[in-house]
Amino acid sequence: MLKNNLIKKFQLLPINKRRYLISLMKTSIALLISIPLMVFEMLFMFKSNLILGLDGYFIYGWIVFALSIFIVFGLGFSFFKGAFFEVFKWKKPGMSLLVVISTCVAFIYSTYSLISNTIIYEPKLHGFFETACMIIATMSVGQLVSDRIKLKANQDLQSLNDLQVKKYNSYDLNTKQVSEKVVFQAEINEYALVKKGEIVPLDGVLYSQIAEVDESSLTGEARPILKTINNDIIAGSINVGDNFIFKITKLYNDSTIKKIINGVNQIASSKPKIQVVADKISLWFTPFILLMAILAFLLQAFVPSIQELPIAFLNLHGSNNDSNLYEKAAYVAVSVLVISCPCAFGIAVPLAVLIGAGHGAKSGITFNNSNIFEKIKKVNAIAFDKTGTLTYGKLQLKQVIGNDQFLDLIYQMESISLHPLAKSFVTYAIINNISMSTKLIDIKEVAGVGIIAKDIDGNVYELTSEHYANENQFDFSLINQKSSTSTNLLASNIIFSINKKVQSILVFEDEIRADAYETIKVLHENNIETYMITGDNTKVAQKIANELGIKHFYAQLKPEEKAKIIKKIQNDQKIVMYVGDGINDLLALKQANVSISIGETNKATNAVADISLIKPDILNIYKVIKLTKTTKMFIVSSLLWAFGYNLIFIPLALIGIIPPFISVLIMTTSDIAVVLNSLIFRLLKMRLVNKKQIHKLNLKIINEAMLHK
Repeated sequence: MLKNNLIKKFQLLPINKRRYLISLMKTSIALLISIPLMVFEMLFMFKSNLILGLDGYFIYGWIVFALSIFIVFGLGFSFFKGAFFEVFKWKKPGMSLLVVISTCVAFIYSTYSLISNTIIYEPKLHGFFETACMIIATMSVGQLVSDRIKLKANQDLQSLNDLQVKKYNSYDLNTKQVSEKVVFQAEINEYALVKKGEIVPLDGVLYSQIAEVDESSLTGEARPILKTINNDIIAGSINVGDNFIFKITKLYNDSTIKKIINGVNQIASSKPKIQVVADKISLWFTPFILLMAILAFLLQAFVPSIQELPIAFLNLHGSNNDSNLYEKAAYVAVSVLVISCPCAFGIAVPLAVLIGAGHGAKSGITFNNSNIFEKIKKVNAIAFDKTGTLTYGKLQLKQVIGNDQFLDLIYQMESISLHPLAKSFVTYAIINNISMSTKLIDIKEVAGVGIIAKDIDGNVYELTSEHYANENQFDFSLINQKSSTSTNLLASNIIFSINKKVQSILVFEDEIRADAYETIKVLHENNIETYMITGDNTKVAQKIANELGIKHFYAQLKPEEKAKIIKKIQNDQKIVMYVGDGINDLLALKQANVSISIGETNKATNAVADISLIKPDILNIYKVIKLTKTTKMFIVSSLLWAFGYNLIFIPLALIGIIPPFISVLIMTTSDIAVVLNSLIFRLLKMRLVNKKQIHKLNLKIINEAMLHK
């Protein structure tokens, strides 16, 4: 019963999750079998028949033969599949082909040796099934790391589908009736009703007199937008005001959200994938090793001066002196293949990536793409989104001008609204333990006005915008500082009045991130050009750019226009990194050479970004550059070791000085060397930002905290 339940739960998992779990299981089994076999191989290397006796030796040999079939052809089937595609489909021999050739030759030769030894009942020829198994196990570890990265990316990409509304409320103007329909059934010029809090399903124009929508996920504009009749309504925006009706002007496949998703897929498919260094070199390395193995066979079989070299050396293992030349030639050829097997290549990159990711995790940096370590070294320009990236992206209550004794009443009024400023105030009230009043009655939200309420005596309480209060000649006489348009372009003012007499002005501000100043400064010091690309208005963008020292900025851009700006910068011979946090940044993230998303809440941006900054710490962008360069350095050093040892030991194996069992030791030593190099990286205490920079940043953050107490 338990078994059936586990099988059912496994079958309900997404296919990518199942593939990863299967890969994890296969790798674990391969390691659990291969490591003990390799240990026994070390023990049997010189006096195998004295440990178990002759009978035990042959029984053990056939057990290892059976286990090798299971590991090489069962657990290692994915490598055979990969080799088939490399040869017959992609026409590019790579690591999979070399793994398959090495393991197959080792297995075939070992099988021949086992059968020959069994027939004459003497351990005359030495096989190396254990080596074939260890090759599969070691390479599976690298494949597992890659599968893990792909799994995370695929899981996050599923969130894109959640952004699309599946159904909508069709509205009949004549009968005033509402019917629920699937978005695929929508028609041009059809009317739809969007209720408070709902997502706009399709693009269109407003039919109602007024509406208030949150377009921050699409345009980057932090404040809700007031729409009037015939204004454009964008699919994916959220209704934060009263119910409204709009006329559909674009069908599902032409909607804004759908265009963003299609654009992501299009850019992803047109951008060539950068292969890891080991795979690039393997294009020539694989055929080179095959030629060396053939050469080794020919030298041992036909060159007398070479034939004598391995004989004395192989006496350490057993009696190979009576073997014919072709057996010895095959023996030496296999040594070349085994010693050149790319196990070190298979683990060098994944290990360095994992350890680099571990260093990054301590600072809230997550790597979604292992190729990033190759790309980031060329970056010489960084473009930032504004809202939520250079600024916090949240309007927070910073000041109460006038009477602050009405906060409990304001709390009661704001609690019914979905407006971002209302939500911000409610959060402020909860944090500051403000009690909610129960004095007010008949509280309602009126589009274009604000929130209106009454008390039992008939007094009218209003929460309105500053613009509305000025337009309707509210009395500001009770306020010492008469309200006017704020000089702070990042601020929004809410007016609280009783019977049109203004009692309080609530000042909400979106602040520049404390670490943004130091980040831009450090980037400029490292000769990296900075840009700001935002959907917000030009005045706000210019103010932010000037304050941070960013010379190049672009404002009032749609998502697809952001991507075009990135391409324009790239055309100026720039390698561009883009940093963003919203759905409106998806196309720009995919167009950039390197992409970084900020914050953990937006899975859509995390899905397409090369790097995700889980902690909203913009200084981590500079840390990313230093960390990836250090990781790349360790990747290169590991790969240089892997190739270096091949260049030294392949010639020795070629002339027969190094037999297969010594090749196993050397191959294992090579793997250990790569692991030790990675361990040094892991133990390295990386100071990603110097102490002076950290001290200056901490002072800035402390000062800000003191100012807002």
